[in-house]
Amino acid sequence: MKFLFIPLFLLSVLSAVAQVKSVRIAPWRHNAQGAYSIIHDDYCVPMTHGIRNYADTMAFNRNIPFAFGVVSKHCTYQDWAYAKKMIKRGHEPINHTHQHRSADSLTWWPDCYVLQPQDYEEEYLQCHQLMKKNLGEEPTFFIYPYDIHTDTSNAYIQSIGYQGARAGHYNRVNPYDFASPMELDFFMVNGELTIEQMDSVADLTASSGGFAIQSMHGVNDGSWNTLWLKDYRKYLDSLQAKQERGELWVATPSEVLAYHKTRKAVSLTKVEANGETTISFLLDAQQLGENEPVSMTLLLEVENAEAVEIRQKRKKLSTVVVAPNLVMVEVEPTRELVVSAER
Repeated sequence: MKFLFIPLFLLSVLSAVAQVKSVRIAPWRHNAQGAYSIIHDDYCVPMTHGIRNYADTMAFNRNIPFAFGVVSKHCTYQDWAYAKKMIKRGHEPINHTHQHRSADSLTWWPDCYVLQPQDYEEEYLQCHQLMKKNLGEEPTFFIYPYDIHTDTSNAYIQSIGYQGARAGHYNRVNPYDFASPMELDFFMVNGELTIEQMDSVADLTASSGGFAIQSMHGVNDGSWNTLWLKDYRKYLDSLQAKQERGELWVATPSEVLAYHKTRKAVSLTKVEANGETTISFLLDAQQLGENEPVSMTLLLEVENAEAVEIRQKRKKLSTVVVAPNLVMVEVEPTRELVVSAER
């Protein structure tokens, strides 16, 4: 009797330890408070060489990816080749049109050429095709020259496969549950936005739990409202610190949109049996559309976070103990999880 009592007692303790009280999807990857993207406009335009000469390495060294808007008419063989290097470093190429022409009239430039619907193929699709040909991948995010768009232009770029666009309001953080990725709000370095104000925008993004897009042009070059090296370095250092503290997830726009879409499309169920909890994922195909779900961050409330093992496809996953009863784990939402006491 004494021999039987000990293992039964241990089993009851282990079952309690492995019990999952609740499970939820983190708002943003790594359970960051907010999401944040940097966009550098006018890649390939000669005066914006600072994206290549400075921004790329400085951001990469701080584990900060950014997006760069390609104006394809100006791209040389060397520009395309370097763009491939930036992609390998985690930066995202995005469509900034072929010739940088406006989708609508500009009050400050009354004589500018305004695109008509019959121009969209040359201006928008041509850039898309050149990027695909020269970079080996299709862009999925779009930024308009002068941040001017129309409903017609936005409908067109969506029809050729774009998942998101910088086409919302100036100086706004997008809410956590933003409705339309084709009309995202943003901030732009325009000569009035100081480094201190940019830092405040990042703080606001974290405190609000939203998604901010910070746009700018070049670094230490002749581009419009360029950021000088000392200011860009200070800005990146601050972002790096915020990311390391878990305040921000700094990612490219398409990465953020993919997580946001997957988060909206996934629901969770859990079943407990024999001292284990099985967590399953239900995917809403209508929400996902033609997109594949991406990996996501789960938060599990358990009895003892230090004593939990989580497996997916029979492989033990790496976990982070956030609190004595809270575990964080990165998962693929296509295969069930099994949570048990650590073996």
